Amino acid sequence: MKLLLLLFLLGCSITVFAQTQNIAPFKQGDRIVFTGNSITDGGHYHSYIWLYYLTHYPERNISIFNAGIGGDVAQQMYERLDTDIFGHQPNIVTLTFGMNDTGYQNLKGAKADSVYKARVAVSLASFKLIENKLNQHPEVKKS
Repeated sequence: MKLLLLLFLLGCSITVFAQTQNIAPFKQGDRIVFTGNSITDGGHYHSYIWLYYLTHYPERNISIFNAGIGGDVAQQMYERLDTDIFGHQPNIVTLTFGMNDTGYQNLKGAKADSVYKARVAVSLASFKLIENKLNQHPEVKKS
């Protein structure tokens, strides 16, 4: 029985590993804008990425910009795409949103499900607007 369980777990691990996405590393001259809310605004994870490239690939000159604003929702990110994001002339844009969009702090009481569903619908509509705007910029890598 233990052997079967071990084989099953090994099979699951191989399947998960085989399905993982391989993301190409940043290249010389890449201009990356990290877009998001307070999680991005805090500046930690993109700083770690920059330090990783600085220490592992010192010959690669990449530029990283923090376009995070605390409290932002997807609609606000959409509204500042032209200035705060495309103003940096990126060829790579990351998006981090969702915490503020869902209204997690308002999910109490009998109307919690309806509030949540309505906020998620607005967030998805805003993301579609962001996606359409990104598609208008062929210089920005899609993955």
